[in-house]
Amino acid sequence: MKVLDKENKSIINAWNVLFEDNDYQTLIKELDSFLDETKALREAGYNNSEIGKQQLSKVDKLEQSFKTFAISKLQSINDQLCTMQNEALKHDVDNPHAEIIKRQDLQARLSLITNDEAIALIKHLAPTDTKIYEIYLYENLINNRFNELEKKHIAKDFEKLKEKVLHPYSDEIEYKRLVSERNTLNTLKMNYLGIPATKDEAGYIGVRSVKQRYLDVLSNNE
Repeated sequence: MKVLDKENKSIINAWNVLFEDNDYQTLIKELDSFLDETKALREAGYNNSEIGKQQLSKVDKLEQSFKTFAISKLQSINDQLCTMQNEALKHDVDNPHAEIIKRQDLQARLSLITNDEAIALIKHLAPTDTKIYEIYLYENLINNRFNELEKKHIAKDFEKLKEKVLHPYSDEIEYKRLVSERNTLNTLKMNYLGIPATKDEAGYIGVRSVKQRYLDVLSNNE
């Protein structure tokens, strides 16, 4: 897989989770050193079997190092996303007593209005003025009172509202960056396979296993 970094800025930003990380750059230097050693042995006249005795154990060690890095990085990203979510929940209730009264009022109101009125109400709700417990009450109303046609009519608006209320930070640049970086790591499956991504001077990104890079050196195809 190769990506030219001038063609898609959003893709390259996602790759920064690797290429701007000092620990990852240290691993890449270890990988380059390993491949240089292998090349030197080949050029010195050693056959593949002799080279393998010295180098194959290093393949497993490097792959494990990339796995460990990815596991740690994913954990860090997930922790940061969790913190953002917890902060949003913390700010959801400013005055617990007042919120209880509002909840009771909303429950009473929803029990008295018609389905058409409920649909009109939901369609005009602003995410910034809607609490999580309100989403819960509206969802119960939809599931328990609406027929299939009414559910279909309100589904798109309600799901959009629900997403904004449950994840108010989803439009923030930091959140998008973290999700993008997590997606990059999950796509690579580095935490399972230990496969590294590298970028050359021209900006091309190559994703190949340590073992494949080693074999390419042996076959003079590096």
